Amino acid sequence: MPRLFLSPELTFACEPALLRRLFEACGFPAKLDRRSRDALVIARMLWGAEASASLADAVADVQLFATSIARDVLLHAERDARDAGHFADGRADAALAAAGASVAAWMDRTPADLAMRLVIARAREAALEPLVERAKIHLERMLAPRIPFELAAHPAVIRADDATPDAIAAAVLAVARAEGPWSDAFVARDDDGVIAIAVLRASPADGGAEIDARGPRRVVRRAIAADVVRYFPVDARLSIATSRPLLAIAYANAIARVVSVDPEAFTRRPALTLKWLQNAGPTASRALTLPAPVTSVEIIALQLADGASRIEARGDDALTALAPAMRRGGYLTRGTFRFVVDGAARPVDAYVELPNRLSVSDARFEGAVRAALAAMGVFAPGAIADDIVTLAPWVHPEWRWRAVVGPSAFDAMVEAGLLVRIAPRTRARVADASQGKLGAGARAFALANARDRGKH
Repeated sequence: MPRLFLSPELTFACEPALLRRLFEACGFPAKLDRRSRDALVIARMLWGAEASASLADAVADVQLFATSIARDVLLHAERDARDAGHFADGRADAALAAAGASVAAWMDRTPADLAMRLVIARAREAALEPLVERAKIHLERMLAPRIPFELAAHPAVIRADDATPDAIAAAVLAVARAEGPWSDAFVARDDDGVIAIAVLRASPADGGAEIDARGPRRVVRRAIAADVVRYFPVDARLSIATSRPLLAIAYANAIARVVSVDPEAFTRRPALTLKWLQNAGPTASRALTLPAPVTSVEIIALQLADGASRIEARGDDALTALAPAMRRGGYLTRGTFRFVVDGAARPVDAYVELPNRLSVSDARFEGAVRAALAAMGVFAPGAIADDIVTLAPWVHPEWRWRAVVGPSAFDAMVEAGLLVRIAPRTRARVADASQGKLGAGARAFALANARDRGKH
């Protein structure tokens, strides 16, 4: 049976009565206390709760539509659906009105409130399907507002004893508590053994002017922010979605202190690689054997870095389009893969950006997509060694050359003049081995202002 992982801040952003109406339309989740009106209690009960497939799909749609960008997309989709005649018989408008979501009032609704009301209306009236489908096609091809950080530890440094989900959640909560006046966390374990932790915390103070019937007024507020931390014990991997990137490192190190003998186990190495694509060549996707329920994959976007510039290709076969540039050297830094998955209404996209960003367009099929990415070698950085092609244009810090060719060979190449030292400012690359985990995306630049020099 599917499990719900409704982002907790949405429970606070919607009226409790709306959640009840959603459950009445799509089925109540298991073990839900229907009498509770406390948003925090409801959020805790819903995290990891078993539910029907129809409710799991509805909750996924609520999360997809509950953003300001999604509200704008819905407005365009409504206009297109109306122009195409899908609102002609009045049923779609009547269903929206019954749910308290008449189109004229959409800009007066918060994104979360509108998303909930739209999904309720769609569950009761099929005439809204063209509107929803148009919006979903657009949104599911956009990058997630918060691309999760993907972090990995070497399995050898993970302790053999299975850390309890509560212990991991407590470590994460301790980080959140240092961020503001209030925080909470709750944890669930899914059927694949993945530990999912929802962290509620106070976001940094924000302010501005609000307008109501009395006119504008100044406000200062700290909104509720929700982070999602998932630990994959079998693979020694973390996925962390947060609006504050610095927290990703803090969360990862807190978990490492619980599950590993190395307190920085998840932040010492890259988590992703695309080197297998360069080795396999243009026929890579056709030669793959993918685990069910994934049936096929297309590579629809790639970026190649050759040390001096970045080259991108987009289309149904981006790998073939980029092949001439790849033969000149460099390595792939990011890509988008489009999977066909049995049971999915539309293709599922995975965006991979080295060294540690991974986003899947449909959370309901993320497990299947992750298994496919593992079969493709994306989760095995270092398994394929660097070579003369991926090292092009052959300007690297000393530590990388030593790691690739070996210390003795490096010294011999320098002595023979095959490798020569260049001025540090010639290439703005990370020179210290401890920062190698950042990948080639990290750049260092001289500070132009004299007052800053030597201070940072």
